[in-house]
Amino acid sequence: MPPAALVRFAVVGVKGYSRSHLRMVAALAEAGRGRLAASMIIDRADHPDVVAELEHQGVRVFDDYSAMLKACRSDVDVVTLPVPIYLHAPMTIAALRAGYHVLVEKPVAGSLAEVDDMLAARRASGRQCAVGFQQVYSPVFQTLKEHIATGRLGRVRRIAIAALWPRSRAYYDRNEWAGKLFCEGRPVYDSPFNNALAHQIMNMLYLASPRRGHAASVRGVEAELYRSYDIESFDTGCMRAQTDGDVQLVFAATHACSETMNPVMRLDAEGAHVRWKIGGEATITYADGRTEVVPESPPHLSMIGNIADAVLGNVARPHCTLEIGRAHVACIDAVHRAGRIRDVPAVYVTETEDGQRIVSGVEEAVRAVSSTGQLFSELGIPFARAADLRETV
Repeated sequence: MPPAALVRFAVVGVKGYSRSHLRMVAALAEAGRGRLAASMIIDRADHPDVVAELEHQGVRVFDDYSAMLKACRSDVDVVTLPVPIYLHAPMTIAALRAGYHVLVEKPVAGSLAEVDDMLAARRASGRQCAVGFQQVYSPVFQTLKEHIATGRLGRVRRIAIAALWPRSRAYYDRNEWAGKLFCEGRPVYDSPFNNALAHQIMNMLYLASPRRGHAASVRGVEAELYRSYDIESFDTGCMRAQTDGDVQLVFAATHACSETMNPVMRLDAEGAHVRWKIGGEATITYADGRTEVVPESPPHLSMIGNIADAVLGNVARPHCTLEIGRAHVACIDAVHRAGRIRDVPAVYVTETEDGQRIVSGVEEAVRAVSSTGQLFSELGIPFARAADLRETV
């Protein structure tokens, strides 16, 4: 660690979500707590201006991951991996084995076997490995978690989240793994549940456990999964699960819609109700009528600051560890075993000029699942059919 206790980062990539990681590190640098020391740009010839600017700032630029890991052992503390899902496990394991701390994007990996390999590598390395479920790090969710752990809200009984996030055909054409179940022989299970809205399922699992530094496990899942796009995976789905602590989790989301509704969470506990919307504060209404407002601040900044604290030894571990993220992977595994992916009948699907597919009635259906706890088929939604089975995990 350098004398000024600056945490030194290497970020893989400069496009897509890598830009978010670069902004996080820049914010930490502005606070005098970190700096960007290295970057891997596999197609550096396509980004001459970016390469020139990074090198002007004293950042070492590589076009080979193994070469970067080998060359930067004395210059980098943390490698951040905003990379495709199927690369999470091999790139995390390589960095840990080379002696680096790691921030890997969500989800942890595509399978439980891969997560367990990552856990083994982390234990052997003695390094930290954080997962990029940024809302777990946020002041709102850390406060809610503490309230649950101390019993302030009473026992949690039910958590429900609904979201409408339109994604057009271009979203599925943007890379080689979007909408896929597997890529290059590795599982990705790309879907609203495992990518764009994966945070929301993780949020439920995190708050469903009353234990600090722990997420609940699902022991029963019912799921209905549908696709309107020409993809392997699903773009519309709902699930109902029971956790090991007997908390009911309800989630419904779609990319095949015209309306945007950012994720909204309702948490019901014995002594309070909580309502939260992404990007905003949480409002707690207690049984005696009192209300408490929990303010939010940018979760990405909370995340990178917490990771820096873990690396410096100021805290024992990051808020979202591999163990916590593993609960999400187990839930996704159960979802895919519980519900076969079905095609939405063409009569219920329209497409706009810009390639946005819309499933008729899906907006109302998603809201109804969240408010009632019933699945699409139970609500009599025309495009829906009964879930295949109940999977015990």
